[in-house]
Amino acid sequence: MRRTTRGVCALGAALMLSGHPAGAAIPRPLNVVPAQGLSDAATRVLISGEAFEPGARVSLLGGGPYVAGGFPLTEGARAVEVTGHHACVAYYDHTSKLGGIQILDVTDPTAPVKIGSFETGDSGVGVQVADHIAYIAFLNPYTFLGGMHVVNVADPASPLRLGTFYTLSDPQAITVAGGYAYVADQYEGLKIIDAADPASPIQAGSYDTPSSARDVEVAGGIAYVADGAGGLQVIDVSDPNAPSPAASYAPAGIDLAGVALSGGYLYAADTAAGLLVFDLADPRHPAPVAQARTADAANGVAVSGVLAYVAGGASGLEVFDVSDPLHPRPVGGAGQYGNSGYFFGVAVSGGFAFVADLVNGLQVIDVRDPAAPAPVGGLELTGGVGDVAVAGTDLFATGGEEGLRRVDLSDPAAPIASGLLDTPGTVKGVALSGGIALVADGLSGVRAIDTADPSGMSIVGEIDTAGDASDIAVSGGLAYVADGPQGLVILDVSHPVAPARIGSVDTTGTARGIAIEGRYAYVADDFRGLQIIDVTDPAAPILAGRYDTPGRAVGVAVEGSIAWVADLNRGVQVVDVSNPAAPALLAGYGTPGAAGGVAIDGHRLFVADGYAGLLELDVTNPAAPVLTGRYDTPGAAGGVAFSGGLVFIADGGGVRVVRPNPGLPPPDSVSTFEISQTVPAGFTPGPYDLLVTHPAGETGSLRNAFEVLGCGSGQLSLRLVPTAGTWRLELEGDDAFFSPEPRHEARLALPALPAAIDVRTASGRSAIDLRFSPRGDAATVLLSGRDPAAMRSLWDRVVASGGIPLPRLDARSYGDLLMDLLAESARPRRYRFEFDAGVLVSARAWGAGADLVFEAEAVGAAGCRASGSLSFKEAR
Repeated sequence: MRRTTRGVCALGAALMLSGHPAGAAIPRPLNVVPAQGLSDAATRVLISGEAFEPGARVSLLGGGPYVAGGFPLTEGARAVEVTGHHACVAYYDHTSKLGGIQILDVTDPTAPVKIGSFETGDSGVGVQVADHIAYIAFLNPYTFLGGMHVVNVADPASPLRLGTFYTLSDPQAITVAGGYAYVADQYEGLKIIDAADPASPIQAGSYDTPSSARDVEVAGGIAYVADGAGGLQVIDVSDPNAPSPAASYAPAGIDLAGVALSGGYLYAADTAAGLLVFDLADPRHPAPVAQARTADAANGVAVSGVLAYVAGGASGLEVFDVSDPLHPRPVGGAGQYGNSGYFFGVAVSGGFAFVADLVNGLQVIDVRDPAAPAPVGGLELTGGVGDVAVAGTDLFATGGEEGLRRVDLSDPAAPIASGLLDTPGTVKGVALSGGIALVADGLSGVRAIDTADPSGMSIVGEIDTAGDASDIAVSGGLAYVADGPQGLVILDVSHPVAPARIGSVDTTGTARGIAIEGRYAYVADDFRGLQIIDVTDPAAPILAGRYDTPGRAVGVAVEGSIAWVADLNRGVQVVDVSNPAAPALLAGYGTPGAAGGVAIDGHRLFVADGYAGLLELDVTNPAAPVLTGRYDTPGAAGGVAFSGGLVFIADGGGVRVVRPNPGLPPPDSVSTFEISQTVPAGFTPGPYDLLVTHPAGETGSLRNAFEVLGCGSGQLSLRLVPTAGTWRLELEGDDAFFSPEPRHEARLALPALPAAIDVRTASGRSAIDLRFSPRGDAATVLLSGRDPAAMRSLWDRVVASGGIPLPRLDARSYGDLLMDLLAESARPRRYRFEFDAGVLVSARAWGAGADLVFEAEAVGAAGCRASGSLSFKEAR
């Protein structure tokens, strides 16, 4: 973990807030009761708050981590160390020409307060605190000489320098172990400083790594160095005066920036590959076991419990579940508004992540409930994905220089890459027509690709459009191409083997996206906004009108008389095109990311919003869009398509599949201080932010206010497994029934008893011997054991519950039991259950129709129940 990952250097926090009309009442939701509901049942909630208005709408947006506070530094921060309620932030300010550390009180993580500082003319680049001593790695911004300050911070308000070590080259990160400071010193490799005498630190040893040492962790006499292109360098530092190489991992293309140790594994941040996991079963020879891609450059990593937190550059903080280190799973993320931050390092303490944001300073992110609702499925693809198109169970994704990719969606939860066709150019857009995929192939024009054969794709036709084919739409045997600087190009593709150019019109900007509605083509023309072109005569298209949007128009969707324009950092522009000659703006909707693609489905608009993921807007009233859904995706969402109730997203490094949650109906009632709202069944389990939107557009929200709990399949699967002469009962089902602790019980069911029962007691081994009469209308029970009263009490409990409890072995199994079954038709039924210290150890059954039946019940944390049963007769 990069000391930039331990320390967060706070830069000026620049959070963009939604504007509200002057004097408008801002809704203030304060509480939701109940705060939880089940995914398979409707829940009625009461929202208490202030300033609610008639006509207010309630939305549930995917929750998870969120920026809760920060501490601004005008020129950024490089590292942070969090100890108890104090954070030390390494920074530099060119205006004041002071740097070092700021010491913050983070008792309230949402509002850090400066309580002290240690400042010199040096730039603080790393910090670690041990026993009230801060070790500050620094670099002088004018002499370019580095070193380490040793500072007593026992009194945070009055730090006292104890000593300084001056001969570092370009320190990047620092860690302290056993009286030594270990510094990742960029191109000078690893430096080890003896700080036993804080007033006179001296160099003990050094090791020149092959590339650029950027982070270091030390454990058990081993230093693990993130060495950039030199990969992971493992160095024996059992003698700090004479470090020696132990191993290295440096495949081509690696660029390690940060490392963290946790639970026998090493987690590394690779700026190109994302999160890497190494098994430390042999600490001197880490074995790579897993990788999880991040949306942007992974610069630092910290691990707390079963979660890994990655500082992911412009994408913000990315959170991975590493409860199974071999299969890290993204569960949530948080960044700055409009991708306006750059997360460089992260430290975690007390349910909060403290992030070094190189643009805005210290960001404090609430990660107490990090698992935001996840997409239905996803597929990582090399080369990146910019656009998607769907037909039936096939998805076609543009892979840039990689070509056109085909993905099998037979199971949307587990998409499978089923084909790849390399094209001469750079695939940027795709449209489907019958069994033909028409591809906007960049500077190479348009390619017609036969997709009829599921086992392969082939180019059957092509044409050079002269520009930079970036997007394509098909209607009535014609293809309309957004051809970059050449504007709109119209092709006859009725015979795909010989596409022919029949018309064009040069737009004033650079054509990036296109949509067709009626007799008009709508072109997203980059800096020139929306261009509307009359294509009644395809051979002579005419510019009918234009609307210059405030941002960069890169995508467009049209339905009826409304055009929705993806305008990058200016969000979505809603344009009335009922009069194409004079299009008029209805609304500008600012999104938190960069709107790169839009898709319309009735009253729902889906927006691919860069690192903010997928947004869903209710556009029943186009002039007043209401945010009704937010789905965080791991990458940078740039293209979007809707088909069959699912949304498909080109997510930078792959394809994501999202099943939108059901829309919330209008509130049951609204008063100034309370809203009654029904949340329908069907929401994906996870935490949700609650948003209240007034008719005029004012909004108020409450973070992670409502949690939807999943009930899984509602079934338990039972099986009996033979184990060296005995039998074991094993359970399978939803993980919620087994983790973090087992929430289930199993029993051996008691056979149905007749009304006439004669209960007797006797000495001997503890047992229940149940014998039925030949006709089955009466039974005798013999209870044997040293304590007749205890055996009678056991029998009464068995009768009341309908079965004998089984001894639990572990989180998923019960046993072991000796069992026998002799279903002889000539003899009456008999059952014998033997016990040891009150625990069932043996079960036998004889006679006509005799069987041993096992039953299990589970109750999840959400109150969801599941059950299952198994007959020994069937299982044998």
